[in-house]
Amino acid sequence: MDHPLSTEDQEETRLLANVLALILDEEAGQAGVALESLRQQARNRKISGETLKTLFKTLVEQERKARTSPEAFQDELRQELHEQQNALEALTTRHRQLQRDYTSLQEENTLLRQNNAHHRKQIPFRRMALILTFLLGSVIGIAITQLVHTFVDPPRINPALCLH
Repeated sequence: MDHPLSTEDQEETRLLANVLALILDEEAGQAGVALESLRQQARNRKISGETLKTLFKTLVEQERKARTSPEAFQDELRQELHEQQNALEALTTRHRQLQRDYTSLQEENTLLRQNNAHHRKQIPFRRMALILTFLLGSVIGIAITQLVHTFVDPPRINPALCLH
């Protein structure tokens, strides 16, 4: 099995492990110097505490896997493969659903664009119809007003007849 850490990472890990062993040493002077050395290296390489924690977890996990029997290791790999296949199936199903939704939205967008274009074409005709309706209503209103005045107004007296 290939080791996932590069040679440089393995050397850094060994160095960190040696420094950590010195920190845990019973002699206070050596532990303090080792701890300060570890802090200095972490600052220089911009390594956070979380990175170290993850590194040690990875190392412990690799060590545990290395100690297990080949059959147990194969079972773990099968289990992990099965989990990955299930995750892949779920993602494939989700991908298909998203593709269907995307296609549906594209079709709806096309219909909305066509409908919008149709309504934009009708705007000049609607304006013309409104103008004609207004003009026709005005002419009819004037005609009706004249007709009403013709029948309702009192007869006009000819001023020429009054002067005789």
